[in-house]
Amino acid sequence: MNYCLEKLENKPTNSYALILIGLNHFKRIKEQYGHDKGDETLIKVSEVLSQIICDSDVLRRFGGEEFIVILNSSSLEQAQTIVERCRQAIQQLDLRSDSGEKIQVTASFGITLSNIQLRPQQLLSQADKALYEAKACGRNQVKCYQDFFSEPKSC
Repeated sequence: MNYCLEKLENKPTNSYALILIGLNHFKRIKEQYGHDKGDETLIKVSEVLSQIICDSDVLRRFGGEEFIVILNSSSLEQAQTIVERCRQAIQQLDLRSDSGEKIQVTASFGITLSNIQLRPQQLLSQADKALYEAKACGRNQVKCYQDFFSEPKSC
């Protein structure tokens, strides 16, 4: 992922959206259903995201239960549409415990847009703030960081 961010820094003319995705209550899934179900959750989420994200975009796991997406040549409206599709697809995952109980999986999303004045690491910080806001506001939602506001703004 660092390599991808470095490449973006060297090509500041392209517009892109940077998205952080955090699975909600992932620790509880692992504790209640076991680490195997936690692993299965990560695999299924990555499969769903891969089906929605274009091949020209970047999708990577970014830590324990977080993913990062870079949508190349994306406007805020395009990013919102794609991210909302991702949010709904994750929420609709059919994940079952060993006893057949449905395991509810949801995710929160933070979006920021590229800005020629900001380095990718600064954009990552903005996306992280937006993700934190989405979790603080009840989870399973999308928040956008807009550089003309001092804090994240609802999409």
